[in-house]
Amino acid sequence: MAEISVAQAVEHAKNLAIERAVDAGAIKDSVIIAEVESLPVTYVANQLRTIVKAVGELDINMQPSQLDDDEADGQDETEEAAKDFAVKVVDEPPVDPRTYKPTVVKNAATDIQEWHITETDIDYLADGCYVLGCAGGGSPAASRIQLRDMLRAEHKMRVVDASALKAGANIYWCACPCM
Repeated sequence: MAEISVAQAVEHAKNLAIERAVDAGAIKDSVIIAEVESLPVTYVANQLRTIVKAVGELDINMQPSQLDDDEADGQDETEEAAKDFAVKVVDEPPVDPRTYKPTVVKNAATDIQEWHITETDIDYLADGCYVLGCAGGGSPAASRIQLRDMLRAEHKMRVVDASALKAGANIYWCACPCM
């Protein structure tokens, strides 16, 4: 639902909260929105997590069997709604760090060894930067996610010896943990 506005997403969350309150046994006409909170999703650009709380008077005339039937029907709808918000992420399978070997191949064109970075390499590098980066640079988690997403977008990352670069090659470097 990334293509809807914040106001539309909040409105959708409010309607869903009201439906859930009614499904839980509240009288529909008595349900009010008690709280709306939108928080940015950590390390994900332009995404909000919206929490809406709805409250209402308990419908004492509702029979327990009605509640069970309604809960079963509502659960299917809730699962369908959750699929709309679900993010499909497929991580690389975990590897044994004692036997893991990075992918190093000889470039046929330059005849120079290159390390081809994988998601596992990025995870190990981020862990190392976090442990060894004791100068107050902050967590490398955001950079790890950015690099992982670049790999998933089929960009290639290689590490080569600086002596393998052509004369006059440009090298970009940044000490900022966000790069």
